[in-house]
Amino acid sequence: MPAGCPPMPPLPAVGEVDADVAPVDVPALVHVLMDNMSTTISTETLQSEYTNEWELRYSELVKFQNDFGTSDVPSHSQLGHFAARQRIEYAAFVAGNQNCLMQERVD
Repeated sequence: MPAGCPPMPPLPAVGEVDADVAPVDVPALVHVLMDNMSTTISTETLQSEYTNEWELRYSELVKFQNDFGTSDVPSHSQLGHFAARQRIEYAAFVAGNQNCLMQERVD
């Protein structure tokens, strides 16, 4: 245990219940949670959000390329992760393997 960390309290034995904690009616809780869900997320919404995120990162990469003359973005940044992922996907695309790139993004 790292220095300065308080010791962990002992775990209760299997079947032992803390007297201060009321038992939870899980099916009732699930029912309440499901009833309170006012919206559902459609596939189209998810695709739209993914496309918006991709376009944002792509425009950041274009700006980086214009500013620094290279697309070698530091790998520890979100943009660096995006650029690395696009390189992997493009290599799979060129090799004819399964990938996530759309043809219009390659063009």
